[in-house]
Amino acid sequence: DGHLVKGGGDSNYSWIMQTYGMQQGFITEFYLRRVFEGLANKGFNEESLVAYLRGRGTFPENNLAIIATGINRYFAHDYVSALHILIPQFENVFLFISERLGIDIIALNRGKDISTQLKTLSVEHLNSEAFQNKWHRDFCEQIKFVLFEPLGYVLRHKIAHGQITVAECTSQMTNLVLYFFLVLVARIGVNPRPQKSDGK
Repeated sequence: DGHLVKGGGDSNYSWIMQTYGMQQGFITEFYLRRVFEGLANKGFNEESLVAYLRGRGTFPENNLAIIATGINRYFAHDYVSALHILIPQFENVFLFISERLGIDIIALNRGKDISTQLKTLSVEHLNSEAFQNKWHRDFCEQIKFVLFEPLGYVLRHKIAHGQITVAECTSQMTNLVLYFFLVLVARIGVNPRPQKSDGK
């Protein structure tokens, strides 16, 4: 029959991705859903989430304004719009924060022919020692599976190329993307500053 996705012909790799996908399914369907439902029962809403993100000072205000729109769509149960807004914004702020933490994101993409790709998140970034040292391998692997992995959810490419289906735009999937934003805030704290060459 042939294989239409990279890695599809490697049975061991396919099994690993299938197992990892089951783990992610458990996280989204049970763990994150219970967390978000529990927060909602305690008064967690659009205003409190946006206020929390703004209060942490982690994201640029321009990005935060757009993220707030995605959060608005999430609480309106419009998960199609929410994912189309939040996924590109996550990619942008993740790179922004990584660069301010001292990662040379342009150097990691040298060798690519198209200069407009230099500030675009890629598998090369997530596989790099620099990113995995800063963000930890488990988080990088999770982002890679959700956004890029052909045997995973590959949400980034599906949204970029108009291939995502309504059935894939669920509350559980949006919870997962919101969780990514919360991880950034929790791990970084307030106002990440660019590192100087002398390390101070």
